[in-house]
Amino acid sequence: MAQQVSTADCAPPPGLSVEAELGTGTFGTVYRAVLEDGRAVAAKRFVRGDADVCGAEKSGKREAKMLRQLQSHRLICGLVSQTTTDNALWLTTELGGPSLASLTWLKVEGEYTRVCGQSSRTYRVDRGHFWHDLFEDEKDVTKPVAHKKLRVLLARLLEAVEHLSSNGIVHADIKPDNILVDVDTATPRLCDFGSAYEFAVGDPGGSATPEYRAPECVTHPQTLRTAPPASVDVYAVGAVFLELACGFPVWFPFNSRVCDPPGRPTYRCKPGRWLRGALAVPNREGRKVAKRQGEVVRDLCSVLRRMPGKGLSRDTDAVDLLERLLDVDPATRASPAAARALPFLAGH
Repeated sequence: MAQQVSTADCAPPPGLSVEAELGTGTFGTVYRAVLEDGRAVAAKRFVRGDADVCGAEKSGKREAKMLRQLQSHRLICGLVSQTTTDNALWLTTELGGPSLASLTWLKVEGEYTRVCGQSSRTYRVDRGHFWHDLFEDEKDVTKPVAHKKLRVLLARLLEAVEHLSSNGIVHADIKPDNILVDVDTATPRLCDFGSAYEFAVGDPGGSATPEYRAPECVTHPQTLRTAPPASVDVYAVGAVFLELACGFPVWFPFNSRVCDPPGRPTYRCKPGRWLRGALAVPNREGRKVAKRQGEVVRDLCSVLRRMPGKGLSRDTDAVDLLERLLDVDPATRASPAAARALPFLAGH
């Protein structure tokens, strides 16, 4: 029987001071930490057992290998160190800003609503100032530019994907939680390479989030080795764009309303009409999500009009980019370079 290791026994290695827990994933827990030289880093701990039954240590070593191959890049939270203690593997990486998820959806809170005399469980999604900032127009007297920060965010994400694919790496879990953002410039950095794999070797079966995962991962996994290397991550960027354009988490399946911060335009649902995520399906079952992904891209403008976004359904360039990124056929899905050359992102 494999030895069970208590997480309490997994003290950080010498020279690493843990300050706070940032999150927990399938195999590891992430902390904010400080090195001896004063640098702030993200420290990810993978608990080890005699036989590594859950695969945590193996996952950590694979993640470190991916990050080494990518080397240093301004759009990637790069590897700082890899240390093995008696009971854990510790990876430290560069510390980015807050996650896109935490900036856009501040809080999801349950509440009870009475409709026609009946009380029902509903939810409130609080949107942050940053979501509004992405769509604000920054107008120069000579050259008006709409949605400048949104365009910068998407262009840099596609640049990061291009860097990954040029090194033979697929991130395989790009989503708002794994995108760290500089609030002032909207420049993103990708983090959490726990599901990443080498394209030449193939997908090890990571736990990617269903709604941001390319549909062929479920419907035609045999095509992954013949599709363009960047296609899976390009779809994920498209799903992130869809979420921002909708103004509501694509995965959230429950009847909800949105609440905006003071001083911002407020979206009000019509009586008896509730919001649900554009890609949400019961139980988040893979094949049902893939079917829904196809339905959404075929009727994209209608989907956007039903959501509490900023009216991108009226922007033909934005819709064209979304359709190219969310193409359910990986062979015709836009490459990172082709997507960045489309009118909505050209020059960013």
